[in-house]
Amino acid sequence: MLHRVPDPWRQADDAARAKTYTHDNMWDVMCLWEEIVDDMDGPWKDMWEANGTMELRSMVITLVEPCAIGFAMRQKLGHEESFDWEWVPTFLREWVDWSGAYPIVIGKHEEKSDAAV
Repeated sequence: MLHRVPDPWRQADDAARAKTYTHDNMWDVMCLWEEIVDDMDGPWKDMWEANGTMELRSMVITLVEPCAIGFAMRQKLGHEESFDWEWVPTFLREWVDWSGAYPIVIGKHEEKSDAAV
């Protein structure tokens, strides 16, 4: 009998499939995917080539909530960037580690800006 080793990515993907997403989540994932497709040479290039478009698309779904939470945190700190044009590219390039088998949100520590004080 063949035993499949548990794949942490597949487990995360299954959990993402079972989740109910909001209308805002759908807009957010479209913004994330659009940024990835617009820069096919971005830091996700190796992961894309290794896993293919369909698998990378599934991986991006798992980034929706961390991306939205990061944006909300930055707004509370006084940042006034747009979500799609400024935050999403920053999130994908600076808050996500693409060097392993799966994207990992690494986050960033930020102090309150003068605007939030």
